[in-house]
Amino acid sequence: MKKGFILIFLFAFVIPAYAQDDSSSAGSPVVVNFNIGNLGFGVNLPVNNSNDLEGHFSIVNVGFENKLTNFGMSFCPFMFISWMSTEEIYYEDYGGSGYYEEEITSTGGIFLVNLMAYWNIVNYTFGGGSNFFLGPFASINYLMLEEESFSTKDYVFTLGMQLGLRAHFGNFQYNLFSFEVGYRNINGKHNYYIGGKFDIVTLAIASAFTAPYWHNY
Repeated sequence: MKKGFILIFLFAFVIPAYAQDDSSSAGSPVVVNFNIGNLGFGVNLPVNNSNDLEGHFSIVNVGFENKLTNFGMSFCPFMFISWMSTEEIYYEDYGGSGYYEEEITSTGGIFLVNLMAYWNIVNYTFGGGSNFFLGPFASINYLMLEEESFSTKDYVFTLGMQLGLRAHFGNFQYNLFSFEVGYRNINGKHNYYIGGKFDIVTLAIASAFTAPYWHNY
C-alpha cells in the first residue's frame, strides 16, 4: 500500500513540474496558494468503522500551482487529526454478571508529513479578486508524532474531488474554504469521505462581526 502511495505522488508531482518547465518560455506564471491555517470537519462512511466523525486543525498551508495546466501541489508541516466514534464497552458488576454500554471514543494525533497534489479542472476568477476552483486531488498524511517517537504505521490517504474559494492577489491566492468528497484509507480501513475546511483567519473575522448578533440571543 505504501509503495502505491509513493507512485501516485511521484506521478502527480512530476507532471506539474514538467508542465511548469515546458511553459516557462511562454511566460506562464506559477501562483502561490497559502493560508495561515485550517479548521476542518468530516464524516467517514460507513459509520461504526472506528473513525466516524473527524475534526482536524492545520497550520501554515503552502502550495504552488501552474496557471497554464492548473496542476498544483501543497504541503503543511503540522496537522492535528482527531476521530470520534461510538463503541460498546463491556462492564462487569459486583454480582458477576456484565453489561454493554455505548461510549464515545477518540483517536488521532499530529501528522508531520501532509502533502496534496491536485488538478483544477475549473479555475475561474471573477469580480472582486475571488477564485473558484473544482477538480480532483490526492493527499496523504503520514509520520504521526507520538509521546516519545514517530509512528510510521499511521497514515491517511484520500483520493477525491474538491471545490472551494480563494482570494486572488496577482500571483498569490489565499485559501478561504473548500469541500471534499471521495475515497479515504485510514490505516488500511476503507471509507467514503465527506468534509470541509475553513481558513482560521476568515472564521475569526466572521466570528468578530457576528458576535453582537449571537449575544442578543
